Amino acid sequence: MTAATEARFFCRQCGTPVQAQAPTTSAPAPQHAPPPPATAPTLAFAPVFPVAPAAPVDAPAPVAAPPQLAAPTLAAPEFTPPTLTVPQFTPASAATPPASARKRLWAAGGVAGVVAAALVAGYLLGNGGTTGSVRTPDTDARADVASPSAAPEASTLQDGADTDTGDDTSASDGTDEEVLLADSTFDPGYVFFPPSASSDCVLPKRKDTTGQYFTYEPENATDKLDDTAWRCGHRTGRLSLDLGGPTRLTNVGLVPGYTKTDPDGTNWFYENLTVTKAKWTFYLHGQVVAQYTEVIDEPEEAMEWITLPSAVTADSASLDVVETGNPDARFPYIAISGIGLADDNNV
Repeated sequence: MTAATEARFFCRQCGTPVQAQAPTTSAPAPQHAPPPPATAPTLAFAPVFPVAPAAPVDAPAPVAAPPQLAAPTLAAPEFTPPTLTVPQFTPASAATPPASARKRLWAAGGVAGVVAAALVAGYLLGNGGTTGSVRTPDTDARADVASPSAAPEASTLQDGADTDTGDDTSASDGTDEEVLLADSTFDPGYVFFPPSASSDCVLPKRKDTTGQYFTYEPENATDKLDDTAWRCGHRTGRLSLDLGGPTRLTNVGLVPGYTKTDPDGTNWFYENLTVTKAKWTFYLHGQVVAQYTEVIDEPEEAMEWITLPSAVTADSASLDVVETGNPDARFPYIAISGIGLADDNNV
């Protein structure tokens, strides 16, 4: 076999050419080494692109936990009391006034002295005896009565008795108060008197011009005597009357002053205030049943009567002196010498 025609043999396992040998019948089959492990062929024509390394990916920044809010601490403000500074009083030094000022002061003092002396003289002359009373050498006790300095005792006179006694005299049933004009010439016929009377305002006992003491209790207004009287050391006052039980009344009256005349001619009706307006309030079992105002235009030494518009049944009454007359009286005291009641069924 020539080289050109030499048969080529290849390994059936790996495909590599092998030297052909003449077959022998006795020779054993050649033993071949195990082929190497197959590897993936490398393709020469496969393009190879360079691959840039991947940029590292930054890990996300950790999220910070929210800050913990601390509970606020409330602190009460401290109170500091203000400091009060009391100003120190420094008395001003007494400076000697100039001569001109001293002259003016002396002149003012002299005028004031003259005026004061004139006032004292006028006061003494005004109280010297032009009041209708007669003084005699044996009436020294009159100084206790006639002198304005003889003021009522505080233990007998009640403070505030000349304004309001505190009792409620308003009509609880809505009764209107009527004004009635007094009449001193009226004759009711049969006259009776309240069994008892009381008052918070009573003048202490006094002497008359003869030196005799007289008292002025409220009962003097109901004792049927003309020369006694209830006297109060103020310009207004209240007299409370107990009628002794339910009593029918059609007329009521009062003597609006002190109807007493001393042996020396002193008329006490003009020495005291007189009543010109009084309010009557009638009660039955503690309730007001009627109210009337008596007006006395010209007070006289007599019973001043009013006729009630309709008969009134009452078990008690009050008489409030509202206004007075005789402003030139020596004694600014009210006085009532009598209280009269009448029922036209008893005429």
